[in-house]
Amino acid sequence: RRLAEERALQDLKIAAEIQFSLMPHDFAAMEGLDFYGTCRAARQAGGDYFDVLQLPGGAILCLIADVMGKGLPAALLGTMLRTNLRGIVDGGEGDPGAIVTRINRLMTPDLLQLEMFITIACVWISPGRDLIRYANAGHNAPLLQSAETPAEIAELPGGGPPVGIFPDTGYSTAEAGFAPGSRLLLVTDGLAEAAAADGQLFETERVKDGLRQTARLGSRESLDIMLDEVAKFTSGADPSDDQTAILVKHSG
Repeated sequence: RRLAEERALQDLKIAAEIQFSLMPHDFAAMEGLDFYGTCRAARQAGGDYFDVLQLPGGAILCLIADVMGKGLPAALLGTMLRTNLRGIVDGGEGDPGAIVTRINRLMTPDLLQLEMFITIACVWISPGRDLIRYANAGHNAPLLQSAETPAEIAELPGGGPPVGIFPDTGYSTAEAGFAPGSRLLLVTDGLAEAAAADGQLFETERVKDGLRQTARLGSRESLDIMLDEVAKFTSGADPSDDQTAILVKHSG
């Protein structure tokens, strides 16, 4: 039994290493953007996933997702999502609503059979970096911080149900301006729903406070500080859910 458990743990460790290696780590080449993304899994392998793709013509597509559940099954579905996303984008698609619609059509039959679902936020950033387009499938609303008044942080509205609920769901694309100095934050619910010892949740308003307090800092330093604040709030306890975030600043 001990040997079997050790083999299972080793398999999970390998799965976690593969999952981590498939997420992007180098964001230096994104002209006009100070970009950083990170994922802290609650277990060795988790259900959170993010990706960043540079499209022909200079646009950037970023996607963040949260698969229902944790561990190896969620990690496998995250890998399936990555494969589908890259196949769709390689086919020339760059519209967030159309991308999420196609992902839903492709993955819903399997997700229904497994009784699982995936929340997704997908954002397209224009080549001129002055416009973002986005679609949301049951995910936390993207947060857009104003350049002129950093205290103002908008929750970008709109969206549909999570992927895997209804196979024929169509997801719409909305858009917003992205002025120099503005910042866009995408997170999974592992941040807002992180719980203190007394059961109190970190909540979205504290996530917004993290943006306000780090407005003058770079994206990587800002995210490190925000995730450290979540850890302090939970008294350093191991996270109960994966914590993933993408922060993008229009660097002008």
